[in-house]
Amino acid sequence: MLRITDFKSPYYRGVLWLLFAASLVYAFILMASRSSHVSDSDPSNCVVDERVKAGEVMYFPYRVCLDGDVVRQGCIYGVAVHLDNIGMECILDSIWSEQGSYQAKLTNPTEYDRWLVVNAPYHEGSVIRFEASKLPIHRVNEGVMGVLIPPFSTGVLECKQRVSLFPQLGIASVVGLLALFLLVSSGRAKHDS
Repeated sequence: MLRITDFKSPYYRGVLWLLFAASLVYAFILMASRSSHVSDSDPSNCVVDERVKAGEVMYFPYRVCLDGDVVRQGCIYGVAVHLDNIGMECILDSIWSEQGSYQAKLTNPTEYDRWLVVNAPYHEGSVIRFEASKLPIHRVNEGVMGVLIPPFSTGVLECKQRVSLFPQLGIASVVGLLALFLLVSSGRAKHDS
């Protein structure tokens, strides 16, 4: 069993410093790579990104891909789909994108709910609203988001990704503080002897 005085050796002290530094770097990387920054913005204030084509960010699927099928553009899979919920009648007018947030003008002129696939990673903290109503998000196409757009509807869809990093940052902080405590404690034990 290790005691605090065992950490006097340069080997253990080096490992603890490395552990402390690694936890700080990990916490920094988590904060820096957080791509889920959400800002509440009005589509009129956003610049329409011409490089974002409707089929790349989100689309209304018009075919179901089953096991063994070749996945092609316009497919939906990985979720139970009724054939009334797919088709080519829906209209996706324009899309605005801004750091983890998407907004689109769309129309579902049919009498059925229609699937819309949003090519953004599925996160439980994400929120998709259509005309101020929150829509249930489903995991489709191996990890992206899918929602059912209500029948006979026209409006603006808002997708905001919110990813909580508190669990990862909490673990990194605890590991770093534990390593720092052991370093300080072993330094005191070394000076006391």
